[in-house]
Amino acid sequence: MDSIQICVITSSRADYGLLVEPIKSFHNDPQIDCKLIVTGSHLSADFGNSYKEIEKDGFKIDARVEIEDSCDSVLDTLESMGKAVSKIGAQIFQFSPDWVLVLGDRYETLAAVQASLILNIPIIHLCGGDITEGAFDDSIRHAITKLSHLHFATTEDSAKRIVQMGENPNSVIVAGSTGLDSLLRHRRMSSEEFGSSIGFNLKHKNILVTFHPVTTDVDRGLKQLRELVSALESTNPEYGIIITKPNSDPGNKDFLQELEDFIARRQNTIMIASLGSLLYANALMHCDAVVGNSSSGLYEAPSMGIPTVNIGDRQKGRILATSVLSVDANHDAILAGIKTALSRGRVITENPYGNGNATQIILSTIKKFENPKTLLKKNFHHA
Repeated sequence: MDSIQICVITSSRADYGLLVEPIKSFHNDPQIDCKLIVTGSHLSADFGNSYKEIEKDGFKIDARVEIEDSCDSVLDTLESMGKAVSKIGAQIFQFSPDWVLVLGDRYETLAAVQASLILNIPIIHLCGGDITEGAFDDSIRHAITKLSHLHFATTEDSAKRIVQMGENPNSVIVAGSTGLDSLLRHRRMSSEEFGSSIGFNLKHKNILVTFHPVTTDVDRGLKQLRELVSALESTNPEYGIIITKPNSDPGNKDFLQELEDFIARRQNTIMIASLGSLLYANALMHCDAVVGNSSSGLYEAPSMGIPTVNIGDRQKGRILATSVLSVDANHDAILAGIKTALSRGRVITENPYGNGNATQIILSTIKKFENPKTLLKKNFHHA
């Protein structure tokens, strides 16, 4: 049997963390020929050159597509989007795969999907149908859904939304989150090894913070970040705070400056460009609360039992595990949420995003298609 050629595209540490296990399974399967295109913030020193994490995981990067110098303004983002369509498209054309596989809602992902559509290459989309009403990612994700041909949803609710958009139910499969596949398989470091790996001495209590720009309203996002910083300053100064850098979205530079100023005046605080999948898993194992507005606090954190303080409406619409506390984006509400999370501690929680077998479902489904191009002709499905 001829090999199945799949081109996987990753643009940031966020989607790569969810793609690790699928990429690994493709590389380990003799029936799959996997090409890996790396782009976006992976190739930026400002974001830790996270492509090195990909290489450290043992994966060959088949193409590096540089598209951004800065995405601090909406005009920067627009320029990068234009570059991404042509430059990523040229690489896809060169590889001529049977499938292009993408995940989520980044603008780089939309660019890759636009190119694949014009090149008549069937598109596999992971994590479609989810909702994040507080970011323009929501609209991008739904647009990718309509341009894609095979859908792997994280939940039944997400699958229903994909069908509501006119997609054929036979092309929509509930797989769960692939992020859990790798998260649950990583080895546990000792607290000393983990601390040494990130250059930080863990404290009696430790808080993991990730807060991204609110892309639907950049100024409001910065105000929310200042409320978060104010709340963190009101916590016990003996607590350790580990901050991961925000996404390369409009407003990023102001966010970074605000966080750097905070770190300069508060002890026991560190900011890291990118933890990578192993260190992030161990951060969830060794920290006492996740705080911010990142989807990882909703997707992955519940499987570790660690409480999440979900701030504002950036993730509005997503299903929440019982370990997630949603709070308004103001000092008092955030501080109260942090105190509640730290006092609650870890609890056994059912994760609505699956149990760690998403990759197996994806791989077995892809292998069933003798001719993926039969999916290219789509009809609007009337439910």
